[in-house]
Amino acid sequence: MKNLKLSIGKELGMGLFHKKVKEIEQVEEKVDYEEEVRSICEKIDKANLQIKIIKKEYDEVNRYLQDAQIIDGLPEEPKKELLTYAKYILDLRKDISKLESKRTELTEFEFGVMERYEDIIPDEIKRLKKEEEYEQTIKSDLRKLSGEKAVLRHEEEVELSRKAFLGKLGLVAGTIIGLLLLMYLILYMIFDTFADIAFILTIIGGVVIAFYIFIETDKNSKALKLNAAKENKLINLTNTVKIKYVNQKSSLDYSHDKYAVNNVFELEYRYNQYMSYKEDEMKRRKANSTYEFYNNKYKDLLFQYKVHDAEVWSYQAGAVVDPKEMVEIRHKLNERRQKLREQLSENTETISKLGERLTEIGKKSEELGIMVNGMMEFYGFGAVPSGTRKKTRTISINTNASTSIK
Repeated sequence: MKNLKLSIGKELGMGLFHKKVKEIEQVEEKVDYEEEVRSICEKIDKANLQIKIIKKEYDEVNRYLQDAQIIDGLPEEPKKELLTYAKYILDLRKDISKLESKRTELTEFEFGVMERYEDIIPDEIKRLKKEEEYEQTIKSDLRKLSGEKAVLRHEEEVELSRKAFLGKLGLVAGTIIGLLLLMYLILYMIFDTFADIAFILTIIGGVVIAFYIFIETDKNSKALKLNAAKENKLINLTNTVKIKYVNQKSSLDYSHDKYAVNNVFELEYRYNQYMSYKEDEMKRRKANSTYEFYNNKYKDLLFQYKVHDAEVWSYQAGAVVDPKEMVEIRHKLNERRQKLREQLSENTETISKLGERLTEIGKKSEELGIMVNGMMEFYGFGAVPSGTRKKTRTISINTNASTSIK
């Protein structure tokens, strides 16, 4: 009896142990599948989003193809009218592009100065040209006066050198004559000999040299006085011209600062740049106004024949003018549509395979089926058990995006 009780106890203990182990294994299995199911649901969610985007683009491509068919099938008169508008649009677009490519070299500040004094600048250019020419004349006069001053300084140096020479000549001549006279006196006193001819010649030579020195000194003195008078006159004239130059330069500096230029040529260049920009701006405005007129006419005609997006076909006006360009556009649209179909098919297939995997996981146990169903409902797939959970536990996926396209 005792052995029987022990045997029953052992069997009960082992049963509880196996049950506990099984429960642990089920929990671990649920945790492992939960991560996989979450990953699958995220992929399905992304695929659904891609399908929505693809369908939207696909519908747009279809509408553009329909627009192309409408344009190609327009009646003769409206088609001619549309062609005329399209040609105007293309020509005006080129003109506007050329005008917009022209840019002024003026800075914002320089442009503002030109704009502020626009009305008076033409007269100011004439005035400044005359004043700058007069300034150059004054500068030329100052250079000439400076040259004359240099000439007078040179003449003064020459006369001063000559004066020094005459002074030295008088000193040397006087010394020689004095020595000769002394020699004659000594000869007379010692030898009682009088060199009358030599004495007379010495006296005559002394008189000639003295007369020469007197004449040249007088000339030199007059030349120095004349040079000094010329220099004083030149200084006064230079001072007068300098005053004119200072006044003229002050007036020009004020005008240059006023217009922020260095000279009249710079002012004239900036003004021409400014006027050229204004002329181009007027052309741009006129071209834009004409462009808007014909562009509106063009779009109104397209709207009249139920074209989906007239604005896009305004930018594709070249396709209306050139049939080859229209064929190229339709070819690209068809290619794009085919790629969208392929992408839609790929995403649909991805969702199908992922759904099969979810069904496979849900069939493994009732708890996994509940977990899969709950996860799908969380991601908004509208998942519901198909039939009773206990019998098949199969999962059906109700995606938010329809996968059928025409």
